[in-house]
Amino acid sequence: MEEAILLLKKYWGYDNFRPVQGEIVQDVIDNKHCMALLPTGGGKSICYQIPGLLQIGITLVISPLISLMEDQVATLKNKGISAIALNAQLSVTKQKIALEGIRNGQYKFVYISPEKLISKNFQSSLAQVNISIIAIDEAHCISMWGYDFRPSYLRIIELINLFPNAKVLALTASATSNVVQDIRQNLDILDARLFRGSFVRKNLRYIILKEENKIQKIIEICKKLKGTGLVYTRNRKTTVEISRLLVLNNIAADYYHAGLSPEQRGIKQQDWTRNHQTVESIRILACTNAFGMGIDKPDVRFVIHLEPSPSLEYYYQEAGRAGRDGKNAFCIMLYNQEDIKNLNLQFENKFPNHAAVIATYNKIYNYYQIAKNDGINKTFKFDLNAFITWTKENSITIVSSLKLLQLQGVFDLSENIFSGSKIQVIADTQILINLQEEDKPINKIVQFLFRNYSGLYHGKTKIDEKKIAINTELPTQIVINILNRLAKIGLIIYEPQHQAHKITFLTARKEHFELNAKHIEKLKSNLSVGLDGMLKYIHDDKKCRNLQIAHYFDDDYCIPCGHCDNCLSIKRGENYNTIFEKYSIEIKKELKANIDKKGYLLLLNKNNKWQKLIVLQELIDRGIVAIKAEKIAWLKK
Repeated sequence: MEEAILLLKKYWGYDNFRPVQGEIVQDVIDNKHCMALLPTGGGKSICYQIPGLLQIGITLVISPLISLMEDQVATLKNKGISAIALNAQLSVTKQKIALEGIRNGQYKFVYISPEKLISKNFQSSLAQVNISIIAIDEAHCISMWGYDFRPSYLRIIELINLFPNAKVLALTASATSNVVQDIRQNLDILDARLFRGSFVRKNLRYIILKEENKIQKIIEICKKLKGTGLVYTRNRKTTVEISRLLVLNNIAADYYHAGLSPEQRGIKQQDWTRNHQTVESIRILACTNAFGMGIDKPDVRFVIHLEPSPSLEYYYQEAGRAGRDGKNAFCIMLYNQEDIKNLNLQFENKFPNHAAVIATYNKIYNYYQIAKNDGINKTFKFDLNAFITWTKENSITIVSSLKLLQLQGVFDLSENIFSGSKIQVIADTQILINLQEEDKPINKIVQFLFRNYSGLYHGKTKIDEKKIAINTELPTQIVINILNRLAKIGLIIYEPQHQAHKITFLTARKEHFELNAKHIEKLKSNLSVGLDGMLKYIHDDKKCRNLQIAHYFDDDYCIPCGHCDNCLSIKRGENYNTIFEKYSIEIKKELKANIDKKGYLLLLNKNNKWQKLIVLQELIDRGIVAIKAEKIAWLKK
């Protein structure tokens, strides 16, 4: 362990590991499988990076997000550690060069997307490589009970079987008991020790505000609070609107979403992380959930959510990017009744009736003219908009059905396949005006684009060619041809969906396809739990916010934070002095009965003794009660 601490100091500048980190590192060094359930900001990557540096051979890291892989690789390279990421964005030539480098031992860390595991060629190309550690980041994706289940994660076991001597480390920031058990089974690491960090982060001030004019409230909050902050929204266009309004109110702000180019995202990220040290740097970043994964900025003083997240897991991940330096930070969620309606509607839209899903199954095989008992392992280019146009069905139904069929393992779709086509205007406005006057179809298309899509000059904006065609009374193919022509002469950037996306059929076509109803009900039940958790969190104005989150993740061994909106509501109440005196006497008597810490806290939590827990928390903060060696002791008379 001494050598591990020396590496920690050399590359990361820390003198010691965080709680639990050191135990995980020791287990991996000792050639043991293990699971790490550490909250956001808990330092999961160090848990495999330090052992990886100490081991002979390569550490293979499976990660679901390209941006996260790139951030991790860039961080390692900056430290002088050899690393590379293999994903769908690399050309065939670059992938061949990368694989050759891996086989020659040029890299210590290799990051891959789970989709790469589908390729037998890829698996065989690694067969002679010395893999010492297999780290699975965001391991909850392997579980149908996880909030972000991905079928490709189920193929990880094939890789593990190829390297039986490799140590497996499964990492996630959020997993319930069901998810933990699924991870163990699906990775065949039933003997792996589970390391669990506490989900309570007492330095975070959780606040829920019901607001109708949410944008104005964000401006007020950003003016009042000091330091850097994030404003999360689920909509790309809204990030642009929020940043503009903040700038108009003399607040240094910018926006970030997945539609921007890698270069634009890198510049914005760098400007935000400068801590407003220069005129060019920014204080507030309005962003979608595309921002934050792998970003380890320690001094974020607040995170605001413009609307509720679809599950408590998502919210905990995003809000948890605040206060990683251990200092006080605010996590504020805004909501109104319309948001609640939208959450429920989005949930229902994810699950069309079974007949519609089966009809989509037959249509996708018909679309590619695949006969019965044929199609397995065949890959085609896939244009989602063209397919929807061909089916003449509701786009929401088709997209939801495709997602369910993918989850059932019928086919695999490339990453971000549902993000649609994108354009960005890069020409001077006057040039477009002149062009419109010369060409009537171009005039119709350009006018429609500027009337219906905001932010066309500021980043790649998602568009729908079919919608443009209907509203301009032009054939869809003509719209596509004109957009291609504008791109070719350098006036816009146009990324048709079909250029980047593919579909790979994993099963042969069946004459009578039967939907796995239990599979879908399990998934629906899981997503319902996540949604219910979010709704309860919003509406429960009694129980400590930190405790609500901790209990959701089966962490009952904790006390209230004392400073969320609900805790403060109790402590600032007119009768709090009476409540404090009453429960102080009760707690003193009970502690003298020699009750152990864990049993006492579980008892209070189980019986929903929120006020009593608040008093206990304050007694600890005042130094009247102490927790030592798993015992609670009354120190003062």
